[in-house]
Amino acid sequence: MEFWKLRKFSICLGLLMSCTLSLGAISSPCDYDGDGKTDLAVYSHYSGEWNIEMSSDTSRHKIQWGQRSSRIMPVDADFDGDSKADIAYYDRKSGRWHIRDGGEAIQWGWKSDAVIPAPGDYDGDGKADPAVYDRSTGKWYLRHSNGSTPTIGLQWGWNNFSLTAVQGDYDGDGKCDPALHDRETGKWYVLSSNGSRQMNGVQWGPSTGSTVAVPGDYDGDGKYDLALYDRASGKWYCHSSDGSREINGAQWGWPSPSLVPVPGDYDGDGKHDLALCNLQNGKWYIHFSNGGKPMQGTVFGDSKTRPVGQIPTTTAPRLVLKGDNPVTIHTDQLYPEHSCEATDEFGGNLRPFVERSGNGLLKQTQPGTYSVRYRVSDFFGNTAEALREVNCVALP
Repeated sequence: MEFWKLRKFSICLGLLMSCTLSLGAISSPCDYDGDGKTDLAVYSHYSGEWNIEMSSDTSRHKIQWGQRSSRIMPVDADFDGDSKADIAYYDRKSGRWHIRDGGEAIQWGWKSDAVIPAPGDYDGDGKADPAVYDRSTGKWYLRHSNGSTPTIGLQWGWNNFSLTAVQGDYDGDGKCDPALHDRETGKWYVLSSNGSRQMNGVQWGPSTGSTVAVPGDYDGDGKYDLALYDRASGKWYCHSSDGSREINGAQWGWPSPSLVPVPGDYDGDGKHDLALCNLQNGKWYIHFSNGGKPMQGTVFGDSKTRPVGQIPTTTAPRLVLKGDNPVTIHTDQLYPEHSCEATDEFGGNLRPFVERSGNGLLKQTQPGTYSVRYRVSDFFGNTAEALREVNCVALP
């Protein structure tokens, strides 16, 4: 069955991700070989392994850079200014940035699932700057690569976990602008670095949980445009900066919780292409803006990998305890392991990353009521918790 129908729109969709933006002069995201084209790239949180297919020669590379953890967030950014994306990640457990071939880890952040990476060229020197956005306070922290004084605690946002960091160059001055999209209200907030395109609650797009912000340079004018992908319908929407590309429901995709947008410039024509990846099977679907034959179902990755250009989610994981609750044990008896289920918004298995804590895990000598707390974090810092009571009774 043919799923793909493009309503004769010439659309170039840009890249959002607090961890996957190409900034300054709009360039190709995830371009690891420097040929001006986006490369297919996936990362496994289960192994810390990267897999990249270079667009210049279709060669495939496996690179170990990371470890088994749901708190590692791969980032797509050019930190050294050589026009190539660097293999790098931010660790929410430590607040450190690990850039391959970039020397020692950079401490810019702190231990918190609320703090997420938001790299970009905020000072306009052609290099991406390590930056984080604190979702619990709405503050930004920018470490400028040009040596200027770091920006500490820039207030642009508030305590609201439905806000997604969507930084990019919205005013075309070659500098990254802090920006946010609110999935609950459909409003956009852009702190323009030159003041020409300030947005403080601009209403554009529906306020539904199925829409994902995907801003980028749709019209080729060097400015990021407002854009959305609706996972409930598989349709794309764009509000271009010059008004020439008003897209109201271009069909490229189908309703599916496992289908995520990963737009980029895959054909190297200077325009972003519509692209999707199915997280269940690792299949990619790309409509090339230069008119080339669409990619329909090419497999690169699997159910345990995520595209480096995946759009972040703000939805909490699903955590369900199995077995008795409360559970009864005897004094001097260790807490018996009881199973649980943990999945993210896309149906991905988070069970290997569930953490347990609490006095109910300890061998108790006195009767009483104790507890075991289960906690899980998805790959974007969204968390869920559940509590199991443990009734400890005396031996008969």
